[in-house]
Amino acid sequence: SNTIVVSPRSPEAVGRLAGERAVAARASGAEGIYDGLTAAGDPVITAFRKSSLTNWSAHVSIPLDLFNAPVRRSIWIFAAAGLAAIAL
Repeated sequence: SNTIVVSPRSPEAVGRLAGERAVAARASGAEGIYDGLTAAGDPVITAFRKSSLTNWSAHVSIPLDLFNAPVRRSIWIFAAAGLAAIAL
């Protein structure tokens, strides 16, 4: 029924319908990753898995900035190394 049954960070969401992206992700397969927004409008990346026994799904989100941090850090490191190489 696409109803939220547990939401530790947003208990007010319990009993409400899941967002469009969560519903679309569930319809697309048994597991996956999708991007979306929290109820407060913050960008997140979400991984989910749907049970074949119960048809329930668990969705776990982290802030998009946290998800992208390793890539951003690597870009800065390579940029610094490139500048150091040019300076030599």
